[in-house]
Amino acid sequence: MKNRVITGSITFLLLSIFLLVSGCDDFSLMEILANDISLIPEEITLNFDESVEFHVSNGIEPFYYSLTGEGTISSSLYTAPGIAGNYKVTVEDDLNRAADAYVIVLDAADLVSIIPEIISTGINGIVQFTISGGTGLYEIDLDPELGVYNTDTNIYTAGDNAGLEIIKVTDSNGNIAEASVTILNTSDLLIIPDVAEVLSGANVITFSASGGDNLNPYIYTILPPQTTAGDSLINAGNGRYSSPTDTGIENVRVTDFNGDTADATVYIVAALLTINPSVAITLYVNDEFTFSASDGSPPYSFSILPGDENSGMINNSTGLFTALAKDNSVTVVVEDSRGATDTCRVKIKN
Repeated sequence: MKNRVITGSITFLLLSIFLLVSGCDDFSLMEILANDISLIPEEITLNFDESVEFHVSNGIEPFYYSLTGEGTISSSLYTAPGIAGNYKVTVEDDLNRAADAYVIVLDAADLVSIIPEIISTGINGIVQFTISGGTGLYEIDLDPELGVYNTDTNIYTAGDNAGLEIIKVTDSNGNIAEASVTILNTSDLLIIPDVAEVLSGANVITFSASGGDNLNPYIYTILPPQTTAGDSLINAGNGRYSSPTDTGIENVRVTDFNGDTADATVYIVAALLTINPSVAITLYVNDEFTFSASDGSPPYSFSILPGDENSGMINNSTGLFTALAKDNSVTVVVEDSRGATDTCRVKIKN
C-alpha cells in the first residue's frame, strides 16, 4: 500500500501543476478531480451464477478492486457465489479515492433454466425439455405456426414446416431462459443429437428420433466396437445413454420399424467444452467483452443464438462481443470442431 500512496501523491501533484500551468478551468482532468469517483452500477441484483462488469466514473487509472463478502472479483468482473446474500465491491483509483457498489445475490432456486438449449428435429418431430428453477408459474412463448409446447409434459412437437423455433421461458420474477429448435425439412429418420460430447464415468444423455416410421417404437443400440472398458449402456426403448469409464468414441444407432437407421457419434471426454465465463454476465449498451473457450475440440466458433442478433454482435473467431440493445438479453454460443456447444447468457442494461 505504501507504494500506491506515494504513486497517488506524485500523480496528484503532477496533475495539479499541469492544471495550474494550463490555466484551463474547464479542462477534463479538472472535471474528474472535482467530482467523486463512483462505480457503475452502484447496486445490482444477480442470480447465484451470474457476473457483472463494473465501470469507474471520474477515476484516475490504474484501478484497484477489492471485495467484502462472498464471490470473486477479477479486475472489474465480479462473479456471484453460490451463497445468497449482500456483498460489497470497492474500487480505489491512483489518487487513493474509493467508491463502493453493492451486490444482492439471489438464491440458486431463483434461476430458471431449460434443457436442452440447442437442438434439431425433423418435421413433426418431438423434443423432451426439462424446465427447472425460477419462481412461480412459467410462461412459455413460441411461434405457434412452427410447433406446440405441452406445459404439462414439457414436450415440444414440431409442425409441418421447417424453421427455427425459439422457446422462451419466463418465471414470475421476469427471469428468462431460451432454447432453440431447428426444424429440418425432412421426413427421413433422424437421431437427435447426431453428435454429442459426454463426460466419461456413467454420465447420461438421452437420444431421441423423428421421421421414418414414427407410428411404432424406435430401437436404440450402441454399435460395436465400444470403448476399451465396454461398460457404456443404452436403454433400447427411450434412448437413455450412460457413458463408459474411459474416454473415446462410440456410435449410437436408432432403427425404426421399417429397418431404416440413423447414427450418432458420441465423444466421451475427460472435460466438456466450456465457454468462459461460464456464468451469466451483465453488460451495458456499447460495452465490449471478449469470450473464450476451453476443452472440447478446438478451433472454436462464436455466434449469437438466432433471434437475439438485434441485441448484440460477436466476432466469430475472437469472441469479442458488443452489447447493442438495452433492457434485453442475448445468448452467446460457442461451438467446437465436433459440433459440441456451450452457452452464456448476457443481460444488457442501459
